[in-house]
Amino acid sequence: MKKKNVTYVIPCLNEEKTLPLVLEKLVRLKKELKQYNVEILVSDNGSEDKSVSIAKKYGAKVVHCKERGYGAALNFGITNASGEIVLFADADDTYDFLESPALLAEMEKGAEFVIGSRLDGSIHKGAMPFLHRYLGTPVINWIINLLYSKKGNRVKDANSGFRCFLKKNIWNGRLKVPEWNSLPRCL
Repeated sequence: MKKKNVTYVIPCLNEEKTLPLVLEKLVRLKKELKQYNVEILVSDNGSEDKSVSIAKKYGAKVVHCKERGYGAALNFGITNASGEIVLFADADDTYDFLESPALLAEMEKGAEFVIGSRLDGSIHKGAMPFLHRYLGTPVINWIINLLYSKKGNRVKDANSGFRCFLKKNIWNGRLKVPEWNSLPRCL
């Protein structure tokens, strides 16, 4: 059976403190996910610290995004991803890449787009402001599900920055990820 290509995209701007932890996890995953060809791609947004050299030290492919902003770095990284499956999360370890096999398992079941949820299970204290966890995100989820979701395909965390998708079906060059505060618009 032919291995699928998966690219982990990490937008990055001056993340030298947390990037090693994230990349250590991804290098470990790369060894464990034998059923995939894994590419680790850091989309650097003009870092002035050691982020780029750290990424290279861990064997990540580094692309340099000249346009500033989280959305620009993410778009550039996704555009340069070679994988048919793209998975992205932040370089600050907000989302644990070690949880990504659960997203990939949903892709194997036929999903085209999977969002990791911070609202299922436990959440680290302080990881999400009280009003976001109990009011903002649930209301946004409810509206999206009311308007767009099919039975069984419910959005549980529209604001999550931990996402996985089939590049050919979702990323057509026209869809662009907006800046960090408006990820729900991607849905």
